[in-house]
Amino acid sequence: MSRIENRLFLKTYEGETDDVRVGRIEKQVFGSPAEGSLHQRLERIEGAVAPQENPDGTVSGMRPKPAPQAVQTPVEQSSSSRQNYQPDDQSSGLERAQLAVQAAREERINRLLDEGVKLWRAKQGNQAIEKFEGVLRLDPGNAQANFSMGIIYESAGNFIEAQSCYKRAQEQSPGNKDYADAVAAISHKVSDKTNKQDKQGKLRILAEDANAAYGRGEFVSALGLYKQMDQLVPNQALVKYNIGTCYMAVKNPVDALEYYKQARKLKPNEPRYATACEKLEANLSAARKKREEAESAWAQPPQKEWQDKSHKKKAGVDSLALTQGQRDPMAMIGLIGRTSKQGVEITAVGLASRAARVGLINGDIIKAVDGKIVKSVDQINKILLKTDFQSPVQMTVQRGANMGQVSF
Repeated sequence: MSRIENRLFLKTYEGETDDVRVGRIEKQVFGSPAEGSLHQRLERIEGAVAPQENPDGTVSGMRPKPAPQAVQTPVEQSSSSRQNYQPDDQSSGLERAQLAVQAAREERINRLLDEGVKLWRAKQGNQAIEKFEGVLRLDPGNAQANFSMGIIYESAGNFIEAQSCYKRAQEQSPGNKDYADAVAAISHKVSDKTNKQDKQGKLRILAEDANAAYGRGEFVSALGLYKQMDQLVPNQALVKYNIGTCYMAVKNPVDALEYYKQARKLKPNEPRYATACEKLEANLSAARKKREEAESAWAQPPQKEWQDKSHKKKAGVDSLALTQGQRDPMAMIGLIGRTSKQGVEITAVGLASRAARVGLINGDIIKAVDGKIVKSVDQINKILLKTDFQSPVQMTVQRGANMGQVSF
């Protein structure tokens, strides 16, 4: 069988089953596969293929000799020759012509296959595909051409087209293990790429919505959207940084610092991540120190009233000024604040202080004390100095868009 394949196709298909190989030969010789046992089909092929000399000197492929015929008279012989010779001669000539056409076609197919492989090895994928497409125009059922095209498409990242080529090759040669393995492998790649594309589309939508929410000042919504992105892509430094920025917008610097640190760890060479961490760490350290001072001041019982009512103004000294060793009145009630455009912003609240017991928190804005509008820490301290430590203090406080009063 290999000898016949070499003669017709210039190569063998030893990796395939005998039935598939014989069917291919019959298709080339007779136009379609024949019926019968494998032995009968091979004998029929041997009878149709022209004689060929084997390496051992024998000749195979000869047609069986015709059976002896009865002796005929010259007239009968001439008549028989006229009746039988011409059709037989025409049949043999037609068969030889068909074989010659098939051989030329196979030669061209093999040449195109070889050229395609060479072009592919020379990294000329598009030109190689043109050669393999030429093979398929001559032989639409050529599994090798489809398989080779699948390799080229796969290397270019076109997994869908590669999958189609591999499947056609497998259908044309179902017994070939390489084709079956290629179909299984490319199917996984197609599935992974589809999932990745779906994931990228979802990320793009989340990013657009989060950016829009942040631009509208909807910081809590933006934070939730960025956290969804963080679940999909947990190692993206920019997503971590944006989460930290959202936490800063909702006045949660502790969590903001945690995400800034994660962003810096993922991209240590990015200046803005390092700067954000350093500045926020410094601010939190200063705030922590003030809070500790306030808590320490609240823990110590007052040694005297805030103001010595008998104290009189001395030369160049305001009677309301704090004497050496006297404590900050705001700290005495458990508050640390700073002057801002809106009023006095609370930056720290003592854990067990009077201010904590009435619910004041970091970020609240003190607008007035005892009915007097205040715009600085000094103004609050002067008002508190005029009151007894044990007396209640009334404050007007703004929290976000809401305004309220507390008394403690």
